[in-house]
Amino acid sequence: SASEVNIHEFPPPQELTDDDLDEASVAVSYVAKGGLKVDWLEEKLEEVKERKKKVNNGKARLQKMEEELQKLTQKCLDLIALVDKEKEDVAAANVSLSFDDVV
Repeated sequence: SASEVNIHEFPPPQELTDDDLDEASVAVSYVAKGGLKVDWLEEKLEEVKERKKKVNNGKARLQKMEEELQKLTQKCLDLIALVDKEKEDVAAANVSLSFDDVV
């Protein structure tokens, strides 16, 4: 039924705190010492820990890349503004002068 819990599914790694993972490790060790075969559970737990580390590292890299992109975008916008200003200055200087402008 839909209300059954699948014990083989873990929540997404990001939802688990380090304390959650530490508690799970202790529990698995305790059960293993009791003589139960929990190799598969130990492997799953290690996989979850690795995925959490990968997610955290990836998020940190993404944040740095987004910050760098923001800086570069601002530099581009500043340069575009300078180019536009220079075009205006060139256009203003490039108009032909009539005799009336001189007098």
